[in-house]
Amino acid sequence: MASCNGSAQLGAGEAGAAGAGLDLHEELSHPPAAAIALACTCRPEHLRLRSEHGELVQPRGRCVNRCDYCARLAAVENCEMLALDAMEGDAATVLLVLTTRTVTVEMAQFSRGLELVKRALRRKGRWPAAEYACLVEFTTGYGERSGGQRRPHWNLMLKGIPAEDAADVQTIAARVWCKHVDAAPAAQHATPIYAGEGLTRYLALHFQKASQEPPAGFSGQRFNCSRGYFTGCTRAAARARAHESLALKREVWRQEQRTDAGRPETAHDVELLAQLAYRAALRTHWVLVHPNGAPASADKARRLLALDRDAAGELAPAADGRMIDPRAQALDRQTARRRRRCDEHARLAEWRIPWEVLFSDAPG
Repeated sequence: MASCNGSAQLGAGEAGAAGAGLDLHEELSHPPAAAIALACTCRPEHLRLRSEHGELVQPRGRCVNRCDYCARLAAVENCEMLALDAMEGDAATVLLVLTTRTVTVEMAQFSRGLELVKRALRRKGRWPAAEYACLVEFTTGYGERSGGQRRPHWNLMLKGIPAEDAADVQTIAARVWCKHVDAAPAAQHATPIYAGEGLTRYLALHFQKASQEPPAGFSGQRFNCSRGYFTGCTRAAARARAHESLALKREVWRQEQRTDAGRPETAHDVELLAQLAYRAALRTHWVLVHPNGAPASADKARRLLALDRDAAGELAPAADGRMIDPRAQALDRQTARRRRRCDEHARLAEWRIPWEVLFSDAPG
């Protein structure tokens, strides 16, 4: 079970040279340490995880649209899912990029257009087995003609379509997409993918760079795929497999960084110790507790998580100058909702017909 602190790979990247190349978590160059999120900022403040060995850690909140650190780890996990699938021999063959002139963070208005593009690619028996994996990103707003505004675009990696049909894919997608979305046909692109294994990993990380992350207020999905995209397994199974692969890689990195007397000398020893450590971690039992170590009930844990998600955790000034804790305000709102429900039940009870009267044979 990992805590909310920075991962091992991120720590290694931060210690690298300032002019280093692409890293698993950063872009072309390493930003200042203050600009790198080294811990989860959406973690539940009222809860901890305690292992059967006595280890106490703070869990991550996994709110990818609120926390840059969780978004970065989710991007790496999505990349691992796509890369593992591509290495099995069924990689994407066509990359389709859909753009729009609309400046918004509301994705619902594009759902119809995306669905019709997918249907158009599959109908008439041309590519009935077409599958997709979609990653959403936003422009940086640095362009001369952007006006500083950021616009969404969708990167669809397509399977079941021959690479030589990329031009036909572009024609069909541009015609259908631009009919339902404010977009220019010339701005829609489709290109063949020939080296799918390596390019899939690059694309998955490139499309989720920090400079192209969704802006504040975005609440949609950053990654989505069709039900049959991952060969031979469901999306849940593919994500579990990626999680296991990344956990093993972290264990390998930890073994390579050891400086004690038990440090492995060969690659075989490194892999063996990493496998043993990973299996020991799987057998470890974790319990949800309060910061003082007392066990937390499931109902109370859900209420505390709701409080942490409803509030940013910073004091806000009131009209009279007092500082108010948003968590206290959230708790007051929950209490008020419970009281209203109780009042509604009481009013209904007053008008409820007694059972004896309802089923009585007496007239009146």
